[in-house]
Amino acid sequence: MSSCRIVGIVNQKGGVGKTTTAVNLGAALALEGKKTLLVDMDPQGSLTLHCGIVVEPGRPVLADVMRTIMRREPGPESSTDTDFSEYIEPISDNLHLLPTNIMLSVIEAELPTSFMRETVLKQSLSPLTSDYDFIIIDSLPSLGMLFKNVITACTEVIIPCKAEYLDIAGVALLFKSGINVALYGTNPLLKVSGILVTMLNDRLKSSREVMSELQQASAAVGVPIFNTTITKGVKAVEASRKGVSIFSSAPKSKTALEYARLAKEVIALE
Repeated sequence: MSSCRIVGIVNQKGGVGKTTTAVNLGAALALEGKKTLLVDMDPQGSLTLHCGIVVEPGRPVLADVMRTIMRREPGPESSTDTDFSEYIEPISDNLHLLPTNIMLSVIEAELPTSFMRETVLKQSLSPLTSDYDFIIIDSLPSLGMLFKNVITACTEVIIPCKAEYLDIAGVALLFKSGINVALYGTNPLLKVSGILVTMLNDRLKSSREVMSELQQASAAVGVPIFNTTITKGVKAVEASRKGVSIFSSAPKSKTALEYARLAKEVIALE
């Protein structure tokens, strides 16, 4: 298998479609024949729930893997000997999930005093990179230590952004206080694949005006906007409620076609 691409879906703002993008981009990549792992890096576990997985007490989750890494003696990085078959949940052909639960918030509290604290997630995922074409990480709405682990572990990031004025300002903050910290510190090879416009209503004049401003903002930071935009609709919400991807719930919908196009764009960036 060729080298694994680890894609973080990041934005410190909530409600911009990070989890929806992670699930449906992952499902679209799987349909393209790419073996894909979804990783839930939000203590709320929204990605896990969106995949229809309820974490029972005692079930191994991402927090357990990270804690194993954190408790090792300081020294050269090495792969964990964790048996990931206990952790990985099959979702569909070519699509798997590494689930999480609220225990990840405990890990976040412990990370600041841990050795190599920014690289715990990277070390946790290292043994899995030979098994997948893509690892898609759903990041929490924060610029804290879990977020720093995400951007340190990734080879690239995608930034979902709603077509609203406040969200443009949020993207600028994300670069200043988040992504640039990685580029000039823990992950200088990090690639920003692009800004993904979500929840777009292109019939509104205000949306078209915001798109124009977003294009100017993206040019200022040297980051492209994906050609594919995700329009606002109910089909993705219905899929989330059912605990499945848009391709299982409404495969012929406009939203499904959009995520299929996005997957092709992402693959072409290789």
